[in-house]
Amino acid sequence: MKKILLATTILAASTGFASAEVALSGSAYMGLLNDFGAGDDTIFISRARVEFTLSGETDGGLAFGASFRADNARNGFGLSANDGTAGSVYISGAFGKLSMGDVDGAAVAAVPQVSYVGLTSLGSLNELWHIGTGGGSVTTSGTSATSDDPSLLYEYNAGDVSVYVSATNPSGSLNAYGVGVKYAMGNYSVGLAYEQGDKPVGDSVTQVTLGGSAVFGAATINAGIVQTDFGGATATGTDYALSVDYTVNTATITAFYTDREE
Repeated sequence: MKKILLATTILAASTGFASAEVALSGSAYMGLLNDFGAGDDTIFISRARVEFTLSGETDGGLAFGASFRADNARNGFGLSANDGTAGSVYISGAFGKLSMGDVDGAAVAAVPQVSYVGLTSLGSLNELWHIGTGGGSVTTSGTSATSDDPSLLYEYNAGDVSVYVSATNPSGSLNAYGVGVKYAMGNYSVGLAYEQGDKPVGDSVTQVTLGGSAVFGAATINAGIVQTDFGGATATGTDYALSVDYTVNTATITAFYTDREE
């Protein structure tokens, strides 16, 4: 009788758990690539990716979910959805949304980025670079946290205004933090963010980012500016970026301009 009662109790308790629905999606591209560098060779390039997206809701009304790419379940670079260095998990409710894993930093979440260009996005060289949650523009100076740190992103929306706070895993001496705010109304949005990244030695690196996006019929304009203070005697750098997308039927033409001043 005790065994039967115990089994019934476990069954009753398990009905309170929420299960997640799983959606499968994917993307692929193929084409020709020539970076006009050493050798000046034109090569074939292709890529296929599969992504798993999990979503659900608890009995208490909290939404939760996760996502990861199949190649990030455990890839050759040591990144894994199993330890937070790839993929992400979130929970959201009236308090906002809390995400952990391979998530964006506050500046990336708050400030509109210039458009993706080409099959490989030009190695992201046309984009505004950020300290973010470990990657970012200051890696060339050895200043930001490691790019595979599990990170945290908190966001809260109140009407047209969204607030973001981010941080890397608080371990070791290389950490990054950020806060950002975005105002979006109709076809227009503007964002402002502040980020700080630790250096291995010496002063911290700080960044202030301002950017906006506007849609005018078939044209979309994204623009931004990043002011970086490397600390100490190192010069301050300023990055500018602008992109224009124009859509004609099913085709989109993109042009961009980017520059750096030090």
